[in-house]
Amino acid sequence: MCDGTQRSGMMPLPKNHVPNRTGSGLPWAEAGPCLVSKLYTFAEGRTLSSHDAGALDALAATFAKSGNHVDQLMLDMVTNDAFRYVTPDL
Repeated sequence: MCDGTQRSGMMPLPKNHVPNRTGSGLPWAEAGPCLVSKLYTFAEGRTLSSHDAGALDALAATFAKSGNHVDQLMLDMVTNDAFRYVTPDL
């Protein structure tokens, strides 16, 4: 634990929170879109633009509906047309 307390075994986490270093957490409603954006940026290998907003919104919504399963998010991300095809700068 962050305060130096030793624990054995796994601790159950609240289903609606993502842990952070202070022991508290963010609701998935706030952390989910952030995680989607960061993973998408990393996967694209570039800075995101306004062209990516629709894909990010759709992926964040699907991520939330899936129960925040990261494995499903990764699959949805790489099979998304916005990820698979290049959008020319207009």
